Parts: sequence; C-alpha cells; structure tokens
Amino acid sequence: YFMPSENATRLINMTKSMVLPRPPKYDPLTAPTVGDSSLMYRANQMTDYSSWYYAFDFAKGDTWEEVYITGSRADQELLKDLTKQAASKIE
Repeated sequence: YFMPSENATRLINMTKSMVLPRPPKYDPLTAPTVGDSSLMYRANQMTDYSSWYYAFDFAKGDTWEEVYITGSRADQELLKDLTKQAASKIE
C-alpha cells in the first residue's frame, strides 16, 4: 500500500498496539528492523495450534507491506528472507 510516510509508520505502531496484546492467538517475534519501522508476529489459525500464520509488516518511505507465510510448516527464516528482498526492491 502506498501512503504518506508518516501514515505507513503509524500503521505499524497501530498493529503493535491492537494486535499483539491479544495472547495466546498473537505472539510478537524477534526480527531484524526492515525499512523505517517493522513488526513480525505469528498468529494461531486453528484451535489445536496445527497451523500458524507468520506475518512481517514493514514501512519504508511511503510504502507499507505485509509479507506472510502460513501453514503447518511455516518457516520464520524464509519469511525474514522474503521480507528483506521485498524491502530491497522499494526505493
């Protein structure tokens, strides 16, 4: 999504304040900073914890992106790599 840069960063902060305080479904994850502001978390999609949704949100300039991976074999390291690649394409 394209928006004024201050709104892109504000969206990351809003996600932090609204989504992450809702355990056990959402868990914040440690991740490298990507762009101007970023956040990585996982969400449980099933009541039996058999499927996870990993999301990496970042703001860079006037762009906000969410890269995610889901499924029983979702891989955090792959998500980090994909997010870094996506951020490197944004000027």
